[in-house]
Amino acid sequence: VMEGELQAMSQAGIEWVRCDLAWWDLEPVEGFWNLAGADMAVEKAEEYGVDVLGILGTAPYWANGGHLDWRYPPADMDAWRNYVRTVASRYAGKVPAWEIWNEQNIEAFWMPEPDSAYYVQLLQAASEEIRAADPDATVVMGGVAGLGSDYLDECLAAGAAEYIDAIAYHPYPETIGVKGQPEEDTYRPKEELCRWLADVFVPWLVSLYSDKELEIWLT
Repeated sequence: VMEGELQAMSQAGIEWVRCDLAWWDLEPVEGFWNLAGADMAVEKAEEYGVDVLGILGTAPYWANGGHLDWRYPPADMDAWRNYVRTVASRYAGKVPAWEIWNEQNIEAFWMPEPDSAYYVQLLQAASEEIRAADPDATVVMGGVAGLGSDYLDECLAAGAAEYIDAIAYHPYPETIGVKGQPEEDTYRPKEELCRWLADVFVPWLVSLYSDKELEIWLT
């Protein structure tokens, strides 16, 4: 299945694939790594000329305070660093970009509730490990659901821009729609709004806290 999908992507001219290299799957028991599937994914993508955007995130129960749910963030920062270091080193030169977590601004992916301050701590640690393992890799802030401007503002205020090369967001129409809009418009594409967010609003928000020109990735 993987090979067929990558072959179809290559034939269609698709140049990137977003691939979850979840800690929960790769090190389910402390010190015991299961990397065969990740190796295959990276190797096959390289074979078909498709770049991998690797997602680093989730935490196994032994590193997240004993929760039997991958949505709880790591409680052990040293273990988190070791996970990032292990994966980023293994795929240095093969995975050109790393996205740190996914939709960390909503409870569906960060339990028990989103925590921008702690996320920035994880982001800093991950960024330091990635840059040490592969200085050429691009570090992307985890894609926030529906832009999540308040959450993004909190992260930038905490210094997130210094640890990343790009900001990612997921422009779901139902979460970035204008308040008071007719219900039938909730799920309609809002291209003009999405372009304004990416071209104007996010760069302006970044400029309040940093002089860096961060890329905007729709992941």
